[in-house]
Amino acid sequence: MKDDNFLREMNGRHMWQPMGHPGDARSNPPRIVKSAEGVRLWDIDGHSVVDAVGGLWCVNLGYSNDAVKQAIADQLWQLP
Repeated sequence: MKDDNFLREMNGRHMWQPMGHPGDARSNPPRIVKSAEGVRLWDIDGHSVVDAVGGLWCVNLGYSNDAVKQAIADQLWQLP
């Protein structure tokens, strides 16, 4: 994996941050998420937080939901 400082620098330069002012991305970079499960996110520094807004958009069933993963796997095996 890339160096954490490299990830932060590239994030500040190239990623659109819809929940904050664009100028803040370099001086106060957002969290870089490494993994997630249920309602929890873990960043590249190992800190855990609750994702209190993700369910408003695309993760209303949580991250790494076993039922969703199984449905995806089942559907995959039905493809030609």
